[in-house]
Amino acid sequence: MAEPLFREIEHTADLGIEVEADTPHDLFRRAGLALFSLMVSLEDVEPREEREQVVQADGWEELLHDWLSALLHQFLQDGFIAVSIAIDEIDATHVRARLAGEKLDYERHAFETEIKAVTYHQLAVTQEDGRWRARVIFDV
Repeated sequence: MAEPLFREIEHTADLGIEVEADTPHDLFRRAGLALFSLMVSLEDVEPREEREQVVQADGWEELLHDWLSALLHQFLQDGFIAVSIAIDEIDATHVRARLAGEKLDYERHAFETEIKAVTYHQLAVTQEDGRWRARVIFDV
């Protein structure tokens, strides 16, 4: 069985996740898919449309925050849900990725949770013992 993308963590009023991966590429891919899967069941989402997403920031935490905020913005603006993410370039100052997915269709897709924003509360990106870890709290 494949390793889960993320684990939910207890948080009083919001929704939190922890993500682990071997590389920053996979960490950001998993975090992005986690965001989409919390909002919509990805089982019935098809890769009908491809989009590029580029984000720049100063440091890993800010980059993760801005990356997830950009993905959330795509969902909130026009209902785009990514079912696959390929990270083409990443370092502590930028990420460039290709997203494949489609727009939300309430007749085919199961809506799960409304996420309003990505917060800075307890936001962390660390690398320990060769593993990358991230913690993110979403405002729901």
